[in-house]
Amino acid sequence: MKKTALFLLCTLLLAFTLLSTALAAEDAQPVEGQDAAPPEGEQQAGEPAAEPDAEGTLSFENLEQRVREGNLTMRSVDESMASLDAMDRQQAYDTLLEIHNAMTDMLFSYGKMGSMYATSSTQSNPLGAAYTQMDASYSAAYLAAQQEQILNQLDSLKPEEYEKSYKEAVWQTETGRNQIIYGAQSLYITAISLERSLADGQRGLDALDRSIAEMEKRYELGQVSELTLLELKNTRTETNSSLTSLSLQIDRLKAQLSTLVGESPTQQLTLQPLPRVTQEQLDAMDFEADLETAKQNSLDLYLRQKEVADAKEAWEDAPSGYQKDMAEHDYNAIVYTKDAAIQSFELAFFNLSVSVSDNAQLLEAARSALEFAQKDYEAALVKHERGMISDNELATQQETLEAAASKVDSCADNLLSAYNNYQWALRGIVNE
Repeated sequence: MKKTALFLLCTLLLAFTLLSTALAAEDAQPVEGQDAAPPEGEQQAGEPAAEPDAEGTLSFENLEQRVREGNLTMRSVDESMASLDAMDRQQAYDTLLEIHNAMTDMLFSYGKMGSMYATSSTQSNPLGAAYTQMDASYSAAYLAAQQEQILNQLDSLKPEEYEKSYKEAVWQTETGRNQIIYGAQSLYITAISLERSLADGQRGLDALDRSIAEMEKRYELGQVSELTLLELKNTRTETNSSLTSLSLQIDRLKAQLSTLVGESPTQQLTLQPLPRVTQEQLDAMDFEADLETAKQNSLDLYLRQKEVADAKEAWEDAPSGYQKDMAEHDYNAIVYTKDAAIQSFELAFFNLSVSVSDNAQLLEAARSALEFAQKDYEAALVKHERGMISDNELATQQETLEAAASKVDSCADNLLSAYNNYQWALRGIVNE
């Protein structure tokens, strides 16, 4: 009977331990006023709502929303959070309290059994009595440890503790969601960049075709050797092979993006151009204020501060003597670790800010180069009309102009990527 009751109690205990694991949390002082609440992943104030994507297309502006709504991992997490919301906390508290009280009764019974068998050494089987006493003592110790866990879980189900624990669970869950969204955005930017590289490579292939046509005529006239012509054709073959590999790589990235938004990986999405960072957005950046916002929204820094609070409590509760000294050193070590994490965060945020500034000035330089290339091409047009340059020379000037325009687009995309990283840092997600 004793073993049956113990088994039932342990079974119930395991069930409620699993139920309460995600909610149990210790008290902690927030980082410089930081509350246990995640930054919202909503559209920024003042930004117009993006138009829905046409069928078979995907835009960067709608990417976050589509990942949140269509990603299967996201939906699984949403159901897990809904399961927590559906829990009847009062019923869970009452049931855990019943288990706690039943364990108290059993501990009292084990105490009586230990006292009874302690006087059994004069009986006919003193060795058996000793084993029974040891069994009772072991069971009592086990139950006492489990009872302590239940007490902690009962505390976590109190309204004030539960709300804080729930907010922390939501924060951690939202951080996981944000990492998925950030990964999808990074894939999108990479795919756009590779598509531009593919277009640039195609222009290079067209230039090789013109050169081969010209070289064949010169070969017919005996001006170049067959080996020179074959070398040029071989370069064209290698370039075409590289572009084919690049195209397949783009297809793989698009398949991953399709999966991330809940579509079939076989559906080839057409990616819309990346949005442009405006001067107003750049002017709105305020490093000092933004850094404080980013630190407030950092889950990592919040958890670091919790470790400090736990270490301080352990230090205060430690008995006097060497244990008190060890706890103090442990606390100091954790404080230094927390301070190092803050320092590292601040450095990373500074680097993100500098990256935005650097990419902004590179974009301006590329625009200046494009203006010069446009004027150079216009001059080439006049020369071509006057018969001063050949068709191939004009085509070369046009390629130079197209390359300069592609450089501007590339720099603009790099600025968008840097600015996007900066905005994610404001939400507590730092990715250099």
